[in-house]
Amino acid sequence: MDMTSIIAFWPAAVGFLFLVTSDLLLPVPVCGLILVALMTYGRQRLRKGFEMDHGDFKSVCGDCLFVSFCTPCAISQEARHAEKAAEVNHPLVASKRPLEAEATAPAQGAMSQPEAGSTPSPPPAAAAAPAPAKKEEPKADKGADSDEEF
Repeated sequence: MDMTSIIAFWPAAVGFLFLVTSDLLLPVPVCGLILVALMTYGRQRLRKGFEMDHGDFKSVCGDCLFVSFCTPCAISQEARHAEKAAEVNHPLVASKRPLEAEATAPAQGAMSQPEAGSTPSPPPAAAAAPAPAKKEEPKADKGADSDEEF
């Protein structure tokens, strides 16, 4: 949900773990009901952002039951939906879309620099010289006078 600007990852993860742990420790399952209500609200906001059916009885009850009986499935579905929206550059996630090229560029640049006090090693021989091109020999035309059989 971080990509959709509904809630950041770490507050959501800590809140989820707190409510699940509290629900196990308390004799009354109040925290579980709070968790279901919060997750249903988040799914409704996600539906609204993606211009899906939201706010009606059918979608609220469906989300509530889905979150109640299969929470990992609901979380996975939301994550997949946000990732697919990022692939097609949906306006809801366009500003938060992860850029893989920028994320890997600093790591590659840091690895290519030699350490202080060490001598840089020469490039591999295969990379330094291009491989010679293969000459293609003309194939002999096998006509009717050929001794070979097919």
